[in-house]
Amino acid sequence: MRALVVALVLALSASASAATCTPCGDERWQIKTLSDRDAVRVRTTPVRATISELGALPRPRVRASFPRFGPAEFTTYVIAGCLRGWKIEDDNDLHLVIVDGVQPGAATIIAEVPDPACEGVCRTRYGGAYADIRRRMTDAFGEPAVRLRRLRRMPRVEITGVGFFDVVHGQTGRAPNAIELHPVLSMVQHGWCGS
Repeated sequence: MRALVVALVLALSASASAATCTPCGDERWQIKTLSDRDAVRVRTTPVRATISELGALPRPRVRASFPRFGPAEFTTYVIAGCLRGWKIEDDNDLHLVIVDGVQPGAATIIAEVPDPACEGVCRTRYGGAYADIRRRMTDAFGEPAVRLRRLRRMPRVEITGVGFFDVVHGQTGRAPNAIELHPVLSMVQHGWCGS
């Protein structure tokens, strides 16, 4: 009887969480959210890289429905840089522009934090991490705008996330090869840039 009650509770909570998942993204959405079938093959031990190194990786021929490209999209990276600005995307992702220092012309990369309530995202084990990063961002900088909000005082951050080649569509802050850290799995602030 106890096993039946436990099974019923699990079934009800699974259907409740499925009901709260909302459709959000499209192009390569499962890959962006670590909800694709190859997500289990992504190496979770982070590899340290610079923004310039990631931006110099060869760009594959990206199309909206392609599976993961190796090795970059099977790698978790950790980078350091300055958080130049952020905004909310149409698919509810937080779009972060990370720059490699404060000098003009410094390399940039995009890092994105999915909405834990989105379809696919809400069924992964990373929803809590996404929710935590998003809460800390809004606590520190207020609600995100639909246009990029440049930060006057840029936090020095260390970001861990999975490599992802996006379809080029005029993104603000994109690397030359359109690689991103998407999704962001953790973000830690280490002081401020330029101080």
